[in-house]
Amino acid sequence: MHLSLPKCDNNSKPFPSNLHDVESYTGWLDTSGIIGYLRTSPNQDGESRKGEYQKYAVELFARDRQLPVAAFYSGIGESGQRIGSRSTPQLMAAIEHAEKEGFPIVAFDYQRFSRHPHKLSRFPGVDFISLNPLTTPAKDLPGIRKRAANTHNPSRKGGRPRNMEAPKQLPYILSQLGKPWSSIARELGDNWSDKKVKRILERYFEWHPLE
Repeated sequence: MHLSLPKCDNNSKPFPSNLHDVESYTGWLDTSGIIGYLRTSPNQDGESRKGEYQKYAVELFARDRQLPVAAFYSGIGESGQRIGSRSTPQLMAAIEHAEKEGFPIVAFDYQRFSRHPHKLSRFPGVDFISLNPLTTPAKDLPGIRKRAANTHNPSRKGGRPRNMEAPKQLPYILSQLGKPWSSIARELGDNWSDKKVKRILERYFEWHPLE
């Protein structure tokens, strides 16, 4: 049976072989650190424009994996259409760092690297990791990012999110993707259900203070 790679939305080309999500990447045991990359679009404003929620998500994931973040590269306003020293200088700096150290580059979702992910194939020696599953439709990513920015800055909505504890399990849930929802729920404890696990993952990111 032939298995094809996932396709990029609105693009007939498949995702490149060096683009992974948390579940599909198999090199965690071989790396001693990661590099974080953040990108927000020029037309974004307010808290979404800052991209702090992206950094926080990468920090949570790194802490759960017990991997140091060697560096963060913030491509605020960098192009999502092109990849190059003029259009995406911070991404190129992250790629150069990754090539030197052998670390994967981790971003909030695959479109943070480029809206045309197949272009990442130009850098075969670098692994690009999306915290958001590659199976997430591109049309859903803006909503996920908006919710992440809002929940990271609860004062914009009049207070903190209702549930302050459950979202702390998000990094663990991400690390267990691929297992049955019911199995993940059992491992989390008696007060968890498969619906609760899926709900936290759908929200993808909730605000809570770093310890």
